[in-house]
Amino acid sequence: MGVHEEFRLVVSPDVANQGQWLVTVDECPVPGLAGPKGSVAPTLTRANLDMLRSRDGWPNPAGLQQIGKAVWQSILTAGAEAALTASRYQLAGGQHGLRFVLVLQGQESEIVDPTKIRLSELPVEALYSDVDQFLATDITTPISRSFQWKPDRPPQRVVRPLRVLVAIASPSDKPRAKIDSEKAVIQAALSDLIEARAVEVEFVVQATRAAVAAQLRTKPYHVLHFVGHGGFDVVGDVDAPRAHLCFVRPGSDLSDPTDAETLSVMLRNSSVRLVVITACSSAAPAPAVHSSLLDAGPLGTRAFDGVAQRTVAGVSGVSAAVAMQFDLEDAGAVEFSKVFYENLLEPDLALDEVVTMARRALVVQFQVGHRAWVTPTVYWRCEGGKVFEIEPSTGPLDAATLEELSGIDAQLSVYRQHLDKITAQPADVQPLVADLRMDWIAQVEQLLALRAGLFGESLRISGTRVAAGQEVRCRLSLRVVPPGPIGQIQFRLEYPGDKAIFAGSEAGADVMMPPATAVLGDGALHVVLANASGGQRWGGQEYELGFLRFKVPPTVAPSLADVRLSAAEVIRDGQQLPFTPVDGLLFIE
Repeated sequence: MGVHEEFRLVVSPDVANQGQWLVTVDECPVPGLAGPKGSVAPTLTRANLDMLRSRDGWPNPAGLQQIGKAVWQSILTAGAEAALTASRYQLAGGQHGLRFVLVLQGQESEIVDPTKIRLSELPVEALYSDVDQFLATDITTPISRSFQWKPDRPPQRVVRPLRVLVAIASPSDKPRAKIDSEKAVIQAALSDLIEARAVEVEFVVQATRAAVAAQLRTKPYHVLHFVGHGGFDVVGDVDAPRAHLCFVRPGSDLSDPTDAETLSVMLRNSSVRLVVITACSSAAPAPAVHSSLLDAGPLGTRAFDGVAQRTVAGVSGVSAAVAMQFDLEDAGAVEFSKVFYENLLEPDLALDEVVTMARRALVVQFQVGHRAWVTPTVYWRCEGGKVFEIEPSTGPLDAATLEELSGIDAQLSVYRQHLDKITAQPADVQPLVADLRMDWIAQVEQLLALRAGLFGESLRISGTRVAAGQEVRCRLSLRVVPPGPIGQIQFRLEYPGDKAIFAGSEAGADVMMPPATAVLGDGALHVVLANASGGQRWGGQEYELGFLRFKVPPTVAPSLADVRLSAAEVIRDGQQLPFTPVDGLLFIE
């Protein structure tokens, strides 16, 4: 479907009313309906959760509907339900879907009633009403989870190929995983993309931690997929159960439990932004335990206990994780992987939509009354619903260029993190770090210029420094290698509407007319240049197409603002060609 409005529902423990949850509609297509929506006592019980965790008794349509209604009543107060219903009606019949994001904030400090579930255990994917039925099976209402009030990770620009590392582990002391079947399915689902050099996939079979860590150092992987077993057990000397994945122990074929923190550190400073885990209970929080353990400080169960949760919320740099909150039958894991990878690189599908497509395949395989399709979960913190933006290049880059590009992107990520931390400092600290901030900005500008120079042919928007309250001119340029007349150029430009206001366009030195623009909404433009070269043959250099002007409101705090190009189309000699879009960055001072 591609275009979705967001319905972000924030749920947190109500400290004033033990056993209840506070509900807030943080974002809604009907802005007047956003805001606090009261408190609710969850009606979903531990018996319901135990039923979902059991493989027995499925399909059970009536039972699953009853669980779905209990989920609905557990998070949708009257006010929240009204906001959701109004949002659905407003978008009905249009081209926009409604993305439902459950934002989990905080965790109960203790469990008073053993029949009640914790907030982190809520299977929101089962959400059901008599009118909408199961929302998570509808491509127009994909369901996902987050820990951030607002998405805070921009899509990762990826120069093809997208690299997928699949780690498969089937220790002898666990039920045998269908290694060959799932490996074959992943290869088959990606075969066309592999042949087109759009994707590379490599496997580490009977994976140890050391083998996976070593492979991650060989090249910049973007996706890590773990196939095997996971769960909760006492790991090492820690007394409380901890979330873990079962790698294979070096020198044997037994399990080597690996907790979420260790996995996060393994992925730290890597290029991996998406983790996929088709392992049992890989997205489940720790099971409820007696309150005496919860008071045991670091030994007690805490929020984000699941591998997926901790990976996204931790230090790894991962933007999204797709994992399983309950055991998934082997046949279901194979079908999930097949449909997931068939749709992952579809440009019009966001990650939650891709998982929805996989859910629908599980419905076909097991029936809608089966718990299998409820099992996959999405945890993410991605802006615009995108983990990746695949850059269409004029051809595959050689290994040396890809390695250089990876190094530049890693440095840019570090500098941006440092700049974000500096801008978050109190006002009285800002003068003390001003010189350091300017040095880092200069480093980022230099790296962006180096990055742009790595692509043979590119369409580039250049950002620059601007003070709050001032206007900035962003230069638009086209680098052309083989000569030829350049006809129409068009693209979509996205910018943060809360930090910049579009103020107009100007012609560049190499064109006669300024770019034509159409505002698509808050923070988005459609830009067109007709007959860009005026019939002349351009080639062998970079040409200035024009400038796009933005006004930064005086109230905007010092920050970084991405100006992003997408859906670029360049016509040369009457043919549409893939020119790599190169984004810009505004440094608001």
